[in-house]
Amino acid sequence: MLRTNRDTLVHSSVVADICVPYTMPMGVDVINYQGRQHTIGGLGGVVYNVAIGDKIFHWQGVDHLEPGVSLKAKEKDAQRALNHLSCIGNQAVIVTAAMHSDDCKLKGKTGVVTGNHAGIDDIHVWFPADVIAHLLPGDKIAIFTNGVGLAMPDYPDIKVQKLDPRLLLAMRIEERDGMLAVPVTHEIPPELMGSGIGTTSTNFGDYDIQASSHDHQIRPELQDMRFGDFVALRDQDCRYGFGYNKGSLTIGIVIHGDSQLAGHGPGVTPLISGTTDSLAVFMDKGANIVHHLDMLSKQQITHT
Repeated sequence: MLRTNRDTLVHSSVVADICVPYTMPMGVDVINYQGRQHTIGGLGGVVYNVAIGDKIFHWQGVDHLEPGVSLKAKEKDAQRALNHLSCIGNQAVIVTAAMHSDDCKLKGKTGVVTGNHAGIDDIHVWFPADVIAHLLPGDKIAIFTNGVGLAMPDYPDIKVQKLDPRLLLAMRIEERDGMLAVPVTHEIPPELMGSGIGTTSTNFGDYDIQASSHDHQIRPELQDMRFGDFVALRDQDCRYGFGYNKGSLTIGIVIHGDSQLAGHGPGVTPLISGTTDSLAVFMDKGANIVHHLDMLSKQQITHT
């Protein structure tokens, strides 16, 4: 079994609200990559009909679509903790819910953290469809955080970030002759990476695949990309910042949808970064967090 330092990691918790749907910082009406005015709907909040495992490239009306629910904290320090401590795969628990009724007891229902959106600074959480149907902006969600500082002692050159150790061990990573091989659904060439280049803090946020280049249209293998896919970013070094470095390799998770803005597109939160000397990938169309959500949502991790 892959060795980690999971037994030394601190378990903590943060609480945040489901945010109201909001527009991108540049406003409702923007100029898209074709030079035309484009009106974008509010992202965030609660999305009732788009879930982890759904395809990315056909939804309309919202830029940077975020599946499930999106969380923000009201106070600055609480927001900083939410972004820093929340990791992909962490368990989320409903604390309060407005649509509480005798036949719909939401308090205590569990979900899973599935994304961390840079710039917007929100956290995405999956809940089962029958729970999502009764959630509203303003409902409070607790996240039991675990994963900051996660490392693999046998692979000191590989950096792990924003990843719950339970998910790392569930991803069917293989050890092959001193290297790690990670299953992914797609490999993204370096020329397609856009918004996020130059980010200096890699403990939160995401990195966009440029859909505005139209390369996704001439590369049919990207058309079936789904929310929650694990993908490989070729020649991308995301250990201490996001940028191009030939021979580097990063594995991340697809967290948000397409965009009409130049340099933007589906967002990827980096999870595992290294070089091709110690890190490799193999293709597996089933490499998606959707297959682990049930396990991740049911295991309490507040203490050992």
